Amino acid sequence: MHSLPVPNLTFSEIYAACVARIREPGRSALVAETEDISSYVERYVTLAETNDLFTLVPHVEVGNSTRAAHVATYEGHVANKKSDLRRYYNSIKSVKKTYRCPFCGWAQIKQVDHFVPKQIYFRLSVVPQNLVPICSDCNKAKGEYHGETKERALFHPYYDPIPTGAWLSAEISVGASVAVTYSIDRAAVDQLSGHRLDNQFRKLEIFEAYEDLASHHLVSLRDSLLAVVEDSGVVVLYSHIEGLRDQALTEAGGVQTNWKVTLYNAMLGCNEFMTSEGISLLE
Repeated sequence: MHSLPVPNLTFSEIYAACVARIREPGRSALVAETEDISSYVERYVTLAETNDLFTLVPHVEVGNSTRAAHVATYEGHVANKKSDLRRYYNSIKSVKKTYRCPFCGWAQIKQVDHFVPKQIYFRLSVVPQNLVPICSDCNKAKGEYHGETKERALFHPYYDPIPTGAWLSAEISVGASVAVTYSIDRAAVDQLSGHRLDNQFRKLEIFEAYEDLASHHLVSLRDSLLAVVEDSGVVVLYSHIEGLRDQALTEAGGVQTNWKVTLYNAMLGCNEFMTSEGISLLE
């Protein structure tokens, strides 16, 4: 997870460009709403900054100002690969090539999604503050979800600071095989952040994604770890994994909640795993 800068785009620019391509009678109704939606955008930002977007009232159709008309400004123009207005979509998606999905922190950004759903808040269809880059898996899992309370609200990439510290935890269990389980360490953050983090990781299936990544990574390390422990002993194995963790931490820009950094810490904390017998169970 990480924060992103707000897109350097304005609602008025995008909306005007979309509306100019819409035929009457729908165009006049959309033009007439420009000022009201601009004021609504200001309210959206204010609520987003305090994690109160759940208080937004669902939009109601009025005359020719319909859900379909507003959604069409996005689907027919901004998201349409054949439209010249697709440049706005691409600008948001390509916020920075080095960035991964802000929701899960590891997958490549592939799409743009509405933070609060356009089918419910259709007058926000082309508001850049509500358009966020996202990976395919998080987008699919998120669906129309937007959280109905402060505790269940997802972290907004543009407005919510990500909690600092090592709040991501992992545990390795050794039995007939080796299993990795990720969770949120509630003691590492305030109560509200703990609820929100746990909710986001469950709703977007991030725990499962991290566990799959960790399992594959452990298998890829199996032979090299066995070589270290059998040739040099357990003490050297600990030092070796500490080095891997420090390298992962550097590659993650010092972010302690990186899935790989957390995995290495879990390895170091599991005495049963840190043996040739434990490592041999990886498959």
